[in-house]
Amino acid sequence: MDSDRRTSAMRPARIPPSMGRRRPRALLALAFGALLAGASAAQAQETALTVLLDRAQIMAYPPTTATIIVGNPIIADVTMLRNTGQVILTGKGFGDTNLLFLDGHGAILQEARIRVRESPSVMVVQRGVDRETFACHPRCEPTVALGDSTAFLQRTIGDIQARNAQATGAAAATGGGQH
Repeated sequence: MDSDRRTSAMRPARIPPSMGRRRPRALLALAFGALLAGASAAQAQETALTVLLDRAQIMAYPPTTATIIVGNPIIADVTMLRNTGQVILTGKGFGDTNLLFLDGHGAILQEARIRVRESPSVMVVQRGVDRETFACHPRCEPTVALGDSTAFLQRTIGDIQARNAQATGAAAATGGGQH
């Protein structure tokens, strides 16, 4: 076979005229852009933070943040304080979740891993299958906590409501409740 006469399988691929010369460059640019976007997401800053159950904590967020996403809102709540560069994190349930901070184009600027834990000053009493929780600062008092028995929760909530009613009534009687 003559070297000048190649079969179609041996010929180099040609770009059809209908595609033009710009289309492969555009596809290459898009692929390169996607690669860069993936690299920037992988390079996004990641932080880890422990928040105590039923406690609020302040955290700074990246300056170009437009959106904040909470992985599991049952575990943590977040309130964005606009124009301050800060968010308030509140531990709502035990466990781990994350926060994603996105810019206006949806790119991840930062990921924060959030761990919600019990306060070290809490004492848990297990009575068979019934659980009771006490906050000890320095004296132990009953408190409402996830996982406590229904009877203990109802009794503790009733005590808290009675105390608050007495405090409100005492303040109103002395004129302290008026502004």
